[in-house]
Amino acid sequence: MTTRLDALVRMSDDEWAEMIGVHLNGTFYGTRAVAKELTQQGVRVNAIAPGFVDTPLLKPMGEALVGAVKAATPANRLARPEEIAAAVSYLVGDESGYVVGESFSVNGGMLTR
Repeated sequence: MTTRLDALVRMSDDEWAEMIGVHLNGTFYGTRAVAKELTQQGVRVNAIAPGFVDTPLLKPMGEALVGAVKAATPANRLARPEEIAAAVSYLVGDESGYVVGESFSVNGGMLTR
């Protein structure tokens, strides 16, 4: 069977490890170095990690899968785009001037443990 994701089937473990190393480790180490070095100059490095957001991009998932996502989320719903925008607004505002190196999980509790 051929799918758009058939690269996952063909990818070796070594290729996977290399890809993870480049994308995750590179991002982590680069971000950590920049957050520490430039903080004194007013540069803050933060991230927003949204859960599923109610946008047209979810339409191809189908109602059944979207319903399953909602059921798996403690908030029992998808995020509204405005909620993600509010998190962005907070991070770029003066109120978050002391927030550095954080990842904001705006996911309705989906990833809580």
